[in-house]
Amino acid sequence: MGRLTHQLEQATRGSVATPVIIKVKHEFLSELRNQLLLDFKLTGLSIPRFSMFATVLPNEVVDEVKQLNFVETIYLDREVRIPEIRGAAITFDPIKRMMVRLAEIRARRAITFRKPEWIPTSESRKLLEADIAGAEGYEGQGIKIGVVDTDSSPRYQAHPQISGRVTGHTVIEEVSDKNGHGGHVATTALGSEYTPRLLGLKLLGVAPKATGLGVKVLRGAAGMGNTSDVIKGVEYAAQWGVDIINLSLGGPPTRDPAEDPMFPVFQEIKDSIITCAAIGNEGPDGGTTSAPGSLPNVLSVGAIDVNGNIAEFSSRGPTPDGRIKPDVVAPGVNIFSGITLDTYLDHMGDYLGNAVSPLSGTSMATPHVTGLIGLAIQLFKKKLPEVKLTTDLIFTICQRYGNMKDNTYGWGRIRWGWFKQYVEEHA
Repeated sequence: MGRLTHQLEQATRGSVATPVIIKVKHEFLSELRNQLLLDFKLTGLSIPRFSMFATVLPNEVVDEVKQLNFVETIYLDREVRIPEIRGAAITFDPIKRMMVRLAEIRARRAITFRKPEWIPTSESRKLLEADIAGAEGYEGQGIKIGVVDTDSSPRYQAHPQISGRVTGHTVIEEVSDKNGHGGHVATTALGSEYTPRLLGLKLLGVAPKATGLGVKVLRGAAGMGNTSDVIKGVEYAAQWGVDIINLSLGGPPTRDPAEDPMFPVFQEIKDSIITCAAIGNEGPDGGTTSAPGSLPNVLSVGAIDVNGNIAEFSSRGPTPDGRIKPDVVAPGVNIFSGITLDTYLDHMGDYLGNAVSPLSGTSMATPHVTGLIGLAIQLFKKKLPEVKLTTDLIFTICQRYGNMKDNTYGWGRIRWGWFKQYVEEHA
C-alpha cells in the first residue's frame, strides 16, 4: 500500500481534485497508467526514468489509488518558479505596457550611473578562479551542462554567446520564452567571449567551451511551472547525457526532504549527474530556503556581491528539518551577461532590448557554480581519471578546503583551487 505525503493530505481538504505525482515500483508505470485510464478515465505525464506519473486526481479516488499494491508514494505536484520574479508586476495590458515603456525610456539616463555597478561575467568568474583554470587549459571542453529553466527556443540557441554549442528541448506546450531567465543562466555558465556594442563590457561564461542543453519547464513571462515538469526536464537532460544540471528555480520546501518528489530523483542520479540549485531569494531572515536547493542531495548556492558580502536577498538556512544550507556561495549581484533577445528580463535590467542584461539573484549565482563544476569534472577526468567527481565528493572537498559551514555562506565562496588541491593530493 502506498503512502500519502503530509502536504498532499493537507491539499485535498476542501478541494475537488489535486495535482499529484505518483511514484510506483520499478516497471509498474504502464500498469498504473492503464489502470488510471480504464478505471478513472485519467491521463497524465509519464516520467519513466524515475517511475513517476503526474496527473490530477479527484479527491474521492486518492485512497483507491493509494491502495494499489505497486504504488509507493503519492506526492503533491507543487508550483515552482524562478525566484527573481516573485512579487513583480508583469502585465501585458497594452496601455500599461506603453506607460511602463515610456518610464523605461525616460530612465535610460540612469544607465550612466548604474553601469559601473554592473559586474560582467568576465570579472565575476574570476572570483571563483575560473580565469586561472582557463589559463591552465580547462574551459569546459567535453562537458555537457543542462539548464532546466524557461527557454529552449531558436532565439535562445542563436544568442552569440552560445550559438552552435547549445541545443533546446521543451517538455511543456510552450517553445518560445517571454521571460529570458534561462538565457541569462546559460550564458553565465558557458557563454563564449562577447562584447556588446555601445556598452563596452566584455562577457565570458565560466565554462566557455562546454556544450549545453536548454530544457524549457517554466511557462510565460513569470516563469512558472510544476514540480512534475521539472522532473520531466531532469529526465530528458539525463537522457541527453549531461554531466551537470542547473536549477535556478524553486518553491517552498517540505518539512521532511523525503516528502518532496524531487528527493528520490536526485538521490538516484547524484552519483552520475551533479545538480546545482539556487537556495532562493527570501533573505535576509533565517529558515528561508527553497526547494530543491534545500534538499540534501543537491549542491545549493547562495549569492554574494563582488566584495564577497552575502546579498541581502539570498535565502538562509536552516532547512525545515534543521540542516545547514546553502552549501556554497557565488557572485549573484548585478551580474551582466547575455540573455534571450526581447524578453521581459532583457528589458528589465538595462531598459534596453539588446540581448544583454544585468540581473541579481541566487539564479545568477548558481550557473557560476555549475560552470565551475564543469571545469572541475574536466580536471578530474584528465588528472585523476580513476576517481569520479560526484555530489558527495564535492561536499567532502568543500568541507575540507572551505570555511566552517554556516547558514549564510555555507562553506563559503567555491573556488577552482579547492578541486585542484584535492587532485594534487590524490594523484
